[in-house]
Amino acid sequence: GKLRQEVSQLRTEMHERFDRIDKELNTIYSTMQERFDQIDVQLGKINGKLDEVQKSLLALDNKLSRIERDNFEFLDALGRRPLLEAINGALGYQQRTGLPMLFQPDFINYENQLQTWGTIHAFDTLATGPTQRDFSAGALLTELNAFPMDTNINYLNGWLSANGYPAISNKRLASPRDWLFASRAYTQLGSEWPAHLQRIDPQRQAALDAVGADLQAAMLNISTRHILTGTQGNHLLFSNVITNYQNKLEQVDTSIQAVESAYLQDVHVNRLQRNEPFDLYGGIDQPLAYQSPEAKAMTCGNPNGLSFTAPNNLATLVANFNRYNLADYLKLGTIKVCLGSGYVNTQRECHPKPEPHCDILG
Repeated sequence: GKLRQEVSQLRTEMHERFDRIDKELNTIYSTMQERFDQIDVQLGKINGKLDEVQKSLLALDNKLSRIERDNFEFLDALGRRPLLEAINGALGYQQRTGLPMLFQPDFINYENQLQTWGTIHAFDTLATGPTQRDFSAGALLTELNAFPMDTNINYLNGWLSANGYPAISNKRLASPRDWLFASRAYTQLGSEWPAHLQRIDPQRQAALDAVGADLQAAMLNISTRHILTGTQGNHLLFSNVITNYQNKLEQVDTSIQAVESAYLQDVHVNRLQRNEPFDLYGGIDQPLAYQSPEAKAMTCGNPNGLSFTAPNNLATLVANFNRYNLADYLKLGTIKVCLGSGYVNTQRECHPKPEPHCDILG
């Protein structure tokens, strides 16, 4: 009756969780449909800002990834409950109950549960992740974030093979976490009840140990290379992987530079009609080969075309000249230099006769 009540409660909880997930998926679907509705396929245009549609679709993709990750965590926790219950019930049995454990049915049931988890359940997709994974460079981060590290061991092994690197194992590996829980509990159960364990076929213990040996060998292959003279650190694995992504990063950088160069060329030739280039990352005070025409011939915006030759050091006399010159280059404003009259190197000269007076000379 208690078991029936717990199952009923679990069913209610799962219904509530899936109802929340279903509601969230419906919201995501509706939002996605709204974004796609903005695309007019017949006319080949987007009714809305392209960057907003892209941001919205990216946000939806992140939400779906988060739901996928959350669902896996729910199922992972739910699926591991029988293992934890078996460990909790089997270990310290006599201390907990005050009675010796019977060989049948208690010991047989606990031994079977723990051995099954370590040799069978530890290999299923809930413990080791999906069998079909995307090994492309663009999907790597998404794949690794979708599942915990112990679930991703087979993915990393497959990624190495897919990218032409030596695999750490030639077989599918068990979940290290599930195997470790089951194996340690199995060993402790046997040490608590050695007479019972002697009645069990020793091949079952050997099968459990073999799974751990495969995991140990795979982990060793990550850090160590086996060569004719012995073993050495597997620096080559890490250097090759780093070089692989450095090369991809350089390809991305080259592609970005080509796009930037084309954009800058379009801006300074077609949009601004300038012969001189500018630096997209040079800042607002960058010096330019371009100089405002007013820095060479002062007109003060005179419509009649009257101009005066500007002094050679005019740019040095104007604070923040490079900033104004860049604004002129980008056609955000226009520099105007005006010529006016005034004393230069003024001096005061006073005379006592015929009447005392002083003159300002320059």
